[in-house]
Amino acid sequence: MAIIWFNIFIAMISFVRLRSNFIINFSLTPLLLLTVTCFLRLLCSFELPITFVIHSTWVFPAIIDFLTVSRFSICNNEIHVCLLNLIVLFWISGSLYFLLVYILQSIRLVKIIRTEKETQDKQLLFCLNQIQKTGHKKLKVKFIRASWIIVPMVTGFLKPTIFLPDISFTDSELKSILLHEWHHFLNKDIWIKLLMCIISIIFWWNPFVYALKVNLNHILEVHCDLKLTAKMNDNDRLEYLKSITKIIKFQLSLKRDYEYNRLPSMSFLVSTNNMKKIEQRFMLVLDNQPKKKNKFSLILVYATILLSFFFSYVFVLQPVYEPTVEAGFEQSFSVSPQNSYLKNNRDGTYSLYVNNQYQFDITNISEEPFLSLSIKQ
Repeated sequence: MAIIWFNIFIAMISFVRLRSNFIINFSLTPLLLLTVTCFLRLLCSFELPITFVIHSTWVFPAIIDFLTVSRFSICNNEIHVCLLNLIVLFWISGSLYFLLVYILQSIRLVKIIRTEKETQDKQLLFCLNQIQKTGHKKLKVKFIRASWIIVPMVTGFLKPTIFLPDISFTDSELKSILLHEWHHFLNKDIWIKLLMCIISIIFWWNPFVYALKVNLNHILEVHCDLKLTAKMNDNDRLEYLKSITKIIKFQLSLKRDYEYNRLPSMSFLVSTNNMKKIEQRFMLVLDNQPKKKNKFSLILVYATILLSFFFSYVFVLQPVYEPTVEAGFEQSFSVSPQNSYLKNNRDGTYSLYVNNQYQFDITNISEEPFLSLSIKQ
């Protein structure tokens, strides 16, 4: 149920994210709240006292039977393998693979940070000093400028490292770019992306997770844009967007693979070349004006999100099985090595005999009381 509702909330995020008018009227806060709700629903699985159980008498039991029936056996029929075992093995193998990829990428990123020479560009240091003088948190920042970098980006959970392409910027452009990356670090966006990466590793098989990852990157970029430009005048907003446009043009002129996409835990000035997302981003920045919001509508939006989250715990689907013996005709018997034995059916199943009377067939004899019984061919 957690995964089902997680996917439903992702679909809701995708739907709302496409509605620029909604974001203009209500800001980005409802979308951020919906994203938090999405994570919480996946990570918090519990049942409330009022939870209503919907019993599935045919679909769920049929699925479970299909997944758990023995397909073949190994180790001289000691271990019986079902389809569920293969699915879990495939799931774990995929997660281990993507975890290994993430570790190797992280090692590569750390190596780049350690080996790449730190630039001492006076223009960079001057712009950073100006930013920190305006009341921003003062931290030592490492700047790396290289030809392989095609977009400004920042990384670092505790200490920031800012990567910049090796192109010329005006003081205004550079300050806008540094402010953007600096706010990514102050907003702890790297930690959010780490959580998203962990979820992607675990649920690598779920296409909804990749949709959430793409939308989350875009939401974080827009959130940073709106936070930075909230108090800017129209001319400052245009200058801010010109700096982003310059980076987009630089990317398109290179016409090569985005190498930075393979680096984990990074926040970028431009995280996509999807023109619809870029257009939406620009439109939201240009329309980022103080507005008198309808409080009732805003409360209604928040209430809808919270009620959706609460409603996701109201009911749960569970399989139910009918009893195999009619009431009043139950049969009980004791099983011991003295009065019972197993007969090998040579098809992966064993017949249980008690007092020389056939009872039923079983597949798993690795547990008591069947483990101690003798096996007849």
